[in-house]
Amino acid sequence: MSEHGDSAQVPRKLLLLHGSRQVGEILLGRIEKLRKKLRKMYNLEFVAPDGPFLHPEDKGMRQWWNREGNDYFGLREKTLEFIQSIWNKNDGLEGIVGFSQGARLAHLLVQCHESTVQPLRLKGLRYVIMCSGYEAPPPISGLEERKLCTPSLHVWGAKDKLIPPEQSRAVMKDYQNAVHHEHDGGHHVPMKAFDVQIYTEFIANYAKVEENPHKWPSSLHADDPVLHALSETPSEEAMMAQQDEVEALSAMFPDELKMYSKKVGVVYEFPIVYRIDLIKTTEGMWPPHPISLEVSYPHDYPESVIAQIKLIHENNMMEFTSKQIQACHQAISDAAETEIGMPTVLTCVYAAREFFESGSMATVTDITQEDPHGLADADKEYEKKHASVIRPASKERIQLCILQGLQIAQLVCKKLHTIEANTTAYKMVLNQCHGGIWKYTCGLVGKPSAGSKYDFFFSNYFACPVSLLKAMVVLSSLPFFYEESTFFNAATAFATAYKMVLNQCHGGIWKYTCGLVGKPSAGKSTFFNAATAFARQRNDAGSAIGGATMAPHPFTTIDPNVGFCLVPAPEGSCPEDGISIENIGCSHGRDHLGRRLIPVILKDVAGLVPGAYQGRGRGNKFLNDLTEADVLIHVVDASGTADTEGHVVGKEDGASHPLEDLAWILNEMVEWVFNNVVYKWNRIQRRGRDKLFDMFSGYGQSRSTTQEVFFGVQKYMEDVEQKEGALEKLEEWDEGDLYRLVSAFLGTRFPMALALNKKDLPSSVDFLDKVKESLPIHGAHVGVPLSARAEMNYMKSHMIQENPSSGASIPEGVWECLKSAVALREPILVFPVSDMISYAPLPGMIKFATGDASLPNSGMIRCLVAAAGSAPSLWQNGCYTASLSDKMKLRDAVMMKIGSTVEDLFHSLKRMGVLGGEFVRAEGAGEIGEKPRLIPKLEILNRSNRILKIMTNKRQEWQRK
Repeated sequence: MSEHGDSAQVPRKLLLLHGSRQVGEILLGRIEKLRKKLRKMYNLEFVAPDGPFLHPEDKGMRQWWNREGNDYFGLREKTLEFIQSIWNKNDGLEGIVGFSQGARLAHLLVQCHESTVQPLRLKGLRYVIMCSGYEAPPPISGLEERKLCTPSLHVWGAKDKLIPPEQSRAVMKDYQNAVHHEHDGGHHVPMKAFDVQIYTEFIANYAKVEENPHKWPSSLHADDPVLHALSETPSEEAMMAQQDEVEALSAMFPDELKMYSKKVGVVYEFPIVYRIDLIKTTEGMWPPHPISLEVSYPHDYPESVIAQIKLIHENNMMEFTSKQIQACHQAISDAAETEIGMPTVLTCVYAAREFFESGSMATVTDITQEDPHGLADADKEYEKKHASVIRPASKERIQLCILQGLQIAQLVCKKLHTIEANTTAYKMVLNQCHGGIWKYTCGLVGKPSAGSKYDFFFSNYFACPVSLLKAMVVLSSLPFFYEESTFFNAATAFATAYKMVLNQCHGGIWKYTCGLVGKPSAGKSTFFNAATAFARQRNDAGSAIGGATMAPHPFTTIDPNVGFCLVPAPEGSCPEDGISIENIGCSHGRDHLGRRLIPVILKDVAGLVPGAYQGRGRGNKFLNDLTEADVLIHVVDASGTADTEGHVVGKEDGASHPLEDLAWILNEMVEWVFNNVVYKWNRIQRRGRDKLFDMFSGYGQSRSTTQEVFFGVQKYMEDVEQKEGALEKLEEWDEGDLYRLVSAFLGTRFPMALALNKKDLPSSVDFLDKVKESLPIHGAHVGVPLSARAEMNYMKSHMIQENPSSGASIPEGVWECLKSAVALREPILVFPVSDMISYAPLPGMIKFATGDASLPNSGMIRCLVAAAGSAPSLWQNGCYTASLSDKMKLRDAVMMKIGSTVEDLFHSLKRMGVLGGEFVRAEGAGEIGEKPRLIPKLEILNRSNRILKIMTNKRQEWQRK
């Protein structure tokens, strides 16, 4: 009972103990996903104190004791008293979570708590979670040797090199109620969706949890803690992706899909839950009774987790054994895990079908319940036995094919840019969207000079939206359609147009992400800190100096650093470009050249070394992190002072040339995808082009763009190597052919800009011109010389309100590099207004302009102003204020995906709470002072209609005032 009232009112808390050479706030950032989940589900908060001792090698970090051999100096005298004091001051503490040294301390605290001779008493302690804990000689004498009663969860990484799994496992013997969880990572607290589920279920089992009632489909259980996580409200982008996926699946499986969630208007209630029946075929081996997949969407699907999939069936244990069910689940999970960040349900359906059709069910005979990882081993063994080695090719041919693939990628990117820029086609198509069955007959002959090569005829009845068919006719009339540089003949172009319109009809707000790559210690973390103003890994802690860890050796960035950065808008993307910007607002500020700054997510992932695709260094973890990026920035050590491992050396001691760095990093990415594909080459050969296409679906790319790559590669093989229908004759392919396809895909999927770092070092003079003259090369299109450290020092100096150091300079190079990267895949900027004369902002956007997570903090704003830029429009006297909201023309810019319509913008603003009711009409213009015109809701957003006023039939609070 608290002195403040009834115990039921005391907030529930967990004590979080960080590892050595860490502090509580850093560990809190690393477990942000769990933190949010527990707060939402159980109203649980963390108390994260810092250890009482400075780390001897890093004075900014802390530890829980000073250890020499088996002696723990300060543990009894200081640490235990410190913990007891924290526990006494925080009513509601019910459990302990410890990592590494903190896990060792958590174990000692439980021993002392249950001891009859130690004075430590942790009132209300119910359970303990130890991540990467370890056994060691007891530092406190007199502790009884008996089993501990406190329920415990022991978590360790199978690849942990610092604390091997056997050391963590050894701690379990001291507990009566010990459970464990082994993840596939190293020395860290795992935060994947399944890991978070383990923690929440453990806490639910050993704590008195008062859960809010929820209504679920009859097949679900209301007491399942995982389902409570589903009830959280998705972000706008996740919400849009979920709704779009359901609509697409409903069209693909009109009879097989059974929806549980209620539809309100045009959207489904959250959480979205439905079932897809699998249609049994004659191939392979199936259970005798029907099988269905029950799909539940977590709130953060598909942004960071996969959908929850359950197998629904009425087969008995002899017809469909538990081992076979586990194997099927594993196959579905493995397929979905490769596509995190994208909608994965269709992939799961295909994976389930393939499990039965390939005969995998029959191979599951000797996998035990106690060894679930044996499922993966069995699958690998099956693949190994049935593998068909692709025909080998010489090293020279492989390198030539990789270069050919990059050339194909450049042409594909150019073609996609041309199509996307031609908004006239989209307007003509989408303005005629009248659905229904169309008895359609079309005869088409190509331009007279084309001859039979362009002849194409089709005649059929189509039960599909007329707009998709009209798209093919409209696009065929455009000038670029028949240009000789275009890859495709008429038949291919019609199919491409169909797919392009189909895939581009689902637009929305773009959560734009730039990924930082480069060899270890090239300066990625320094670039990240300069660009994001030292944003912490999960949360931007005001103007505090945090940021990515930096050191002149590999792997100082262990997990991805993620933060918002400010990027100058692409030239011509804003209505005020080229004119006076007086009285024109900007929600995120402007740079020293007066350019509007837009927020972009910057992701700096762990260092890469040669052989990462084989598991060296951080291995595939690095490569998998790339799939969330829209474009890449390759940070290159232009000084040539480090080897490929990231060690600083002299030129005579093995320092690598910047061009060599570009080559081997591209090689790592190519080998990563190549090995993923060639591993299943036997199955790909059997199932043909569609299976090969599916192998490229897990890298965050749209299917339409992947199809463009396939068409481009096939056309190249037909014209240059005289291999007609090459994608239909995979048995004739050699390694070079597959490397060409992989290279073309990667060049299209990851357009790249170069940050030519360390330009301030004398040795860079010899390399900068050579690199820039070589562009485009190895997938890179543009290079910007800069000194990330000097620009980071400028940011740091102004953030702590001191005069800039002598080695500092404004972050002009970083800004230009970011701008160049975004220009490679340019978003559409749209400016919603409440009036087409004054261009006043929508009052409903005030929350976005004063409280959005992407807004710069006070430290970043000081840097902007010091660099001759300007602060955000609503920044005044050290905080964001709504009092200036009526004075800012065109203040808010919304970043939209290519192909988004006015209707997409309306739905996005509605989800943000800016607009209400239903769409009535829209007025728009492209330039300031231009006469507004009526804009159809299905018109594609572009620079000619980027200033928009949308009217609805329901007023929000701000509209009623």
